[in-house]
Amino acid sequence: MTGSFGEVFLASPNGPRVVGLEVPRGYRDAPADERSVTFARYVECSACRREGCERCSFAGWTVEDTTAKVVVPHGATPGTRITVDGAGNLAGGVAQPIVVEIVEPGPRADELRAAASDLESKLETAWQMDRSARRRSRRNVGIAAVGVVALLGFGAVAHWFAKSSTGESCTTDDDCRSGRCIKMFTVTSDATSRLDGQMCSSTCTTDLDCPSATHCTGDGAPGTERQYVEGAPPGRACIPNGY
Repeated sequence: MTGSFGEVFLASPNGPRVVGLEVPRGYRDAPADERSVTFARYVECSACRREGCERCSFAGWTVEDTTAKVVVPHGATPGTRITVDGAGNLAGGVAQPIVVEIVEPGPRADELRAAASDLESKLETAWQMDRSARRRSRRNVGIAAVGVVALLGFGAVAHWFAKSSTGESCTTDDDCRSGRCIKMFTVTSDATSRLDGQMCSSTCTTDLDCPSATHCTGDGAPGTERQYVEGAPPGRACIPNGY
């Protein structure tokens, strides 16, 4: 499964992912030590190797919590960065490196925790979208198998069922039953907008009207300072978590 939403969300123009290792205030001249950091990562499904199976709900990949051992050198201070090879996201059969940064309690530690939470939310959204895309593909195959029925007068109905429902991936508005294909963007460090993906949206009243990994938000669904959407229905609309 090439080009999954998970891989799109993980694409970073700033190099390997940075994970915080929090230490007490005044951490100075400490002896060499081995510490552990725990974080969520993207992993190809070991049962199907990205082909899609029941174990991964046909997404081809999963999100797992993993713990990495970090050898902290003698004399390390807050701000020291340590590269841990083979501990990060697993894609293409290769585990990417992570960078562990030693931090004291404070703004930098809060920033790294917020970034980790944001990525976990995006991975959950991406997993739901890839799962939906795979299911839609399987459904389209089933619709093709009953093409004879469509020729007998049910073509319009079959065409509607072939379209994506809210929360599923899309390319244009015509792909969606609601007629609304929204685009999700992230503002990168160089102030440019990166397209994270596209999803069918629809109007809503509460979160209960929206599928898993999405929520119901206000007029135009403007998003957050770093993430935003375009093309959302006016009023309240279902958009992915994290936007």
